[in-house]
Amino acid sequence: MKILYDILSPVIDSLYEKTFSKDTSEEEISKYCEFIAETIESAGWTTDEYMLEYMSRGLPELNPPTIDPKAN
Repeated sequence: MKILYDILSPVIDSLYEKTFSKDTSEEEISKYCEFIAETIESAGWTTDEYMLEYMSRGLPELNPPTIDPKAN
């Protein structure tokens, strides 16, 4: 079952808010990134699907609506 993007997105956004001290190892950061990916996947999404949805819905300024030239 796939969790709706509108429900999952705030959860993932909150995970990305985590900050790391400058003493944090790359391994710890990598494990945390894997945790985020696992969270996305456990919600029924692939990471690619989620990122495509994030880019189209979460960043509309980067994806303006297309104009259908046949509409006129």
